Amino acid sequence: MTDRSSQSMAKSSTKRYPVLVLLILVVAFYARQDRVSTKDAGDDSEQAPTTEAARGSYLGQDTEPAKRPSDWNWIRRTYPFYRADRDAIRIALEGRTPMLSSAKSGQNAWTFLGPTNIGGRVVDIEYNTKNPDIVYFGAATGGIFKSDDGGATWRPIFDDQAVMTVGDIGIDPNYPDTIYVGTGEANGGHNNFSGGGIYKSVDGGQNWTYSGLEDVVSIGRVVVDPANSERVFVAAVGSYFSPQPERGVYRSEDGGTTWNNVLSVSDSTGAIDLVINSRSPDTLFAATWERVRRPNGNVFLHGAGSAVWRSIDGGDTWQELGAANGLPDPDAYLDGTGRPTFGRIGLAINESDPSNVYAHFTDGFRFLGLYRSRDGGDSWNEVPSVAGLQSIFSNFSWYFGQVRVMPSDPET
Repeated sequence: MTDRSSQSMAKSSTKRYPVLVLLILVVAFYARQDRVSTKDAGDDSEQAPTTEAARGSYLGQDTEPAKRPSDWNWIRRTYPFYRADRDAIRIALEGRTPMLSSAKSGQNAWTFLGPTNIGGRVVDIEYNTKNPDIVYFGAATGGIFKSDDGGATWRPIFDDQAVMTVGDIGIDPNYPDTIYVGTGEANGGHNNFSGGGIYKSVDGGQNWTYSGLEDVVSIGRVVVDPANSERVFVAAVGSYFSPQPERGVYRSEDGGTTWNNVLSVSDSTGAIDLVINSRSPDTLFAATWERVRRPNGNVFLHGAGSAVWRSIDGGDTWQELGAANGLPDPDAYLDGTGRPTFGRIGLAINESDPSNVYAHFTDGFRFLGLYRSRDGGDSWNEVPSVAGLQSIFSNFSWYFGQVRVMPSDPET
């Protein structure tokens, strides 16, 4: 066959099968899009995720149309361990501060035009234990605000820090001008913003120093030992968007200078809440939460790692409390894949009678029950007549998973 005949046949085939050619091109394009980047990870010292469900569930299991940009760009940026470069994120956040300072000191005059009266997520409210008119609140992505007049007026006190996402505020009950801020919102929504560790102030928020835990992405609670101001505990949720080992309960015995992980469950289970017995501060209760999600959807909302834990030796060792103690049995709450449906758990302990402890259970979406212990956690009973709580969660239990008890009255 001559070259001219071959060319003629090729042209004829192209004309006869244009749809087939187009189909091949489309398939090739999407095959390329679905391939994960093959960048060299040889220098990465991290270990691959150890939780099978978390490791294998990131690549496209959504059944509904995407409401936001594709996860593809996020997957490429976080390859191969589904973790973004935290140093790059931190550097970018730190670069924001001098830019803001430069803008404030510039020649241009700015007039505030709004928006006004737009609510944000307030994640924590704390007060000075020796002067209750001094109140602090933390905003999910808006820093810390302080009031000196019982809430009549407020001013920001955290705006110059590298990270303004707040998870929790902890106040030293003995020296209430000493404040710890755990950064990184802990509520677990799709629009969570990462934190950058712990910040500390010893003058009521006028000045701040960085106190470590830079790899802990989200912090659920900060608690200071009422008998020893040098001992501080942190409930570290970790990243909601990928497995990571920096989760669980951390303890400092030098006022936040150094930290040690004293409770670690798995690389997809973090600590979301933490309470301490004010009369016997070696006794602590921690709530852990197994949850991993994607920016556009959920990998899982709940799991076997969600549980209540107790330590009676200042965090050296921990005991998981469960059905044998009267708490709900995880085997009685399973989803379609056989995973326990325990989601976020909230804790509270009464200051006037710390033998009274409360645990608030949810599944991935809804309220499951409120449980109370009257003997310091040895036995638990479900609190009756709380059915009305079912309706107020609106299937968003990851936001509404906290419980509080009045300090002077364990019944309220």
